Amino acid sequence: MTADSGTRDVQVDVVIPLFNKAGVINRAVQSVLAQTYPHWTLVIVDDGSTDDWAVDVVDPRIVVVHQQNAGPGAARNTGAARHDGRYIAFLDADDEWLPNYLEHLVGVLEADSSLAAASSSWFRGSETDDVNAKFAARGVHEGRWELDPAAPAREFKMRVDSLHSSATIVQRDVFEALGGFYEKRAMFGEDSYLWTAVALTKPVFRSGEPLLRFHIDASSLSTGRTTPYPLPPIMTDPEALRAATVGTWEAYMPKYLEYYVPLILGRAIDEGIGGQAFAYVSGDRLRALGLRPRVRWSIRARTLNTAMKTTARRRLRPASPAPQGAIR
Repeated sequence: MTADSGTRDVQVDVVIPLFNKAGVINRAVQSVLAQTYPHWTLVIVDDGSTDDWAVDVVDPRIVVVHQQNAGPGAARNTGAARHDGRYIAFLDADDEWLPNYLEHLVGVLEADSSLAAASSSWFRGSETDDVNAKFAARGVHEGRWELDPAAPAREFKMRVDSLHSSATIVQRDVFEALGGFYEKRAMFGEDSYLWTAVALTKPVFRSGEPLLRFHIDASSLSTGRTTPYPLPPIMTDPEALRAATVGTWEAYMPKYLEYYVPLILGRAIDEGIGGQAFAYVSGDRLRALGLRPRVRWSIRARTLNTAMKTTARRRLRPASPAPQGAIR
């Protein structure tokens, strides 16, 4: 189903959070203006930028909102609250959509009202680097997906990772019911906080067609980092996420967190911030996640085992540089 099948009057609110991206913001804006789907409004949220940026075009559908710097999650929520369209789409200031992005995904959502969100694949870095094959190799295929309590934890993580914020359109009522993006200042994982809740709540759809150009050269919060990744808010501040997903959290998240938490802590150890990892497992954080004693002790044991292996590996060869991000 496409927008020509009766969806051309459905309003989409597009939100671009902006912080010091003067050199690329017009590329993102032009990609919105080039959309084949015409019924959109664009809210650019200037999140306390200090550079001299400007939009080169004047269009009545474009609104600029200024706020003190509060981080990308808060900026996206500010933009989403500005209007009340049925769907909300987010585009980072350094990314750009292909012209049929909105038309394709709005058509998907209009064809199946049970969907919480629809996402597309994307080109990473260059136009020839389509991530769809990488996701397919890890079990994330095109089509409708909903949580199966028996699903492997790795499959769930890949599904959440496939919901790239610049390549996903979400139902407004779902977005508002889940509280939107994580608003506290977070330098990593504030977007997956929401997409985890979405994947726990309602079905989602993934299109294998790459409709986003994800530019990694101007990214700074996740891909392209030169400093260690901090622990994500799903681990440090899970309370709102638990409250928004009562039922599915208790039914599925203990299994997922038993897989996910050691994965993140192992990365912290590899990046030389093992003290942060040990402080996490030795404090009350695992209990705050609602994990049973057996699971908590399993995570502690796996973290210790990772630390021992990392220490032995470093004795044999020089430490490798901090990783430049996963598939996202």
